[in-house]
Amino acid sequence: MVKRCCYGVCNTDSRYEDRLQDGVYFLPFPKKSNNLEKCLKWIKACGRPHSQFNVERITRATYICSKHFVNKNGPTEEYPDPIPFDGRTPKPARKVLTKRVIETPKAAPNRQVKRKLIYSETSEIQTTEITPDSNKENIPPDFNKENTVAIQTEGGWADPIDILSLTVQKEILERDLARKILDNEKLTLNNASRKSQKIFQVQQRERSIFSAENFTKDDKMLRYYSGFNNTEFNAVFKFLVPDSSNYPLKMSKNMKIKIKIKDQLFFTLCKLRNNLDFTDLGYRFQISTQDCSSLFCDWINFMYLRFGAVCTWPPRDMIIKNMPENYKRDFPNTLAIIDGTEIKIQKPSSLHAQSQSYSNYKSTNTLKALVAVDPRGSLLFTSCLFSGAISDKDIFEQSGLKKMLQNLVQHGHIKEGDGIMADKGFNIHKEVEDCKLKLNSSRCTFNKEDCCTSRTC
Repeated sequence: MVKRCCYGVCNTDSRYEDRLQDGVYFLPFPKKSNNLEKCLKWIKACGRPHSQFNVERITRATYICSKHFVNKNGPTEEYPDPIPFDGRTPKPARKVLTKRVIETPKAAPNRQVKRKLIYSETSEIQTTEITPDSNKENIPPDFNKENTVAIQTEGGWADPIDILSLTVQKEILERDLARKILDNEKLTLNNASRKSQKIFQVQQRERSIFSAENFTKDDKMLRYYSGFNNTEFNAVFKFLVPDSSNYPLKMSKNMKIKIKIKDQLFFTLCKLRNNLDFTDLGYRFQISTQDCSSLFCDWINFMYLRFGAVCTWPPRDMIIKNMPENYKRDFPNTLAIIDGTEIKIQKPSSLHAQSQSYSNYKSTNTLKALVAVDPRGSLLFTSCLFSGAISDKDIFEQSGLKKMLQNLVQHGHIKEGDGIMADKGFNIHKEVEDCKLKLNSSRCTFNKEDCCTSRTC
């Protein structure tokens, strides 16, 4: 079998005799199954990259030559491992410790020894002279061999050294028990102190002026901060959170002070109504700025889900009843007016985004939304923002307005044949007819001369 040295860049090979000078011989590399620690130590000494030489690459054909050990004559008891690749001298191996056998001195054959025997039954100390020829019926058989003092108990004979050891262990256990009892009392006091401190903080916070409960009797200030009076605020809160026990939003574990659910709604309304800074709100509600940001985002998403499920389209009779007289005379069955609104944005760096957001109507990059109002201008529908290049047909379908009109017709909120007014440029006649409605274009065109005398828009 061909043998090659695996050490560093060593080229010792059994096929070339000129490389086997000075009595160099090969040693099998230790395997991980036999001695993993030694195998890892030898791999590290070889100094090769881990990807080239590791435990998984060690096989029975892996060898190392003897010249990589101290004195270049293979491993010894003092230096069993190869010399490290960086040239450091390895430390001598420790000698293996062996157990020493301690011989116990033998007792003199005819020596008389006086010992004290303690009887637990009589609780008296008796001094007797014990010799090797004494009566062996009342003395344990190995008494003379050990030549020690034995103590008689109810269970038999016991060695005083064992009793002393048990006594010491008992004292140690008693000390440990006393220390643990003391530590337990300290923990109890600390927990009680923390609990009382937390209760005090909650009480102090409840006494704070800025909370929803402190504005229940002041409708003017409550309306200033939230936009609602006390009755309206409670109705909104009841709609959003009908059951406080099933409240879906959970407070962050890192938030030191927990805010009541009603105060969370009040916090969100203060931000929406007055656009107070998070630093200001954090100071008012005694929470950190980071907690303010996360709390506001959570409540905005929650309110979007709850309010988004509510149909804001009023009944048909109410819309017709509140129509302006001129509008009612010209368009008695036209219940809504739709139009697109565009917001100018900064020119995107991406060419694809530029083409998608470029509006031919505005001749710039915009975002577009679809809005529907009733004849008096009250908002009925608002879509999400789309790219400015979207067509009127696509935004009418993708915004969800078409589906909502179909549902309103299906449930009787709008009758078949009712009209929807749009600008003359809105080419959505077919889509409106699919909803079983009629599209009415306003009488005003781009030329002012074509506008009717009774303007309704």
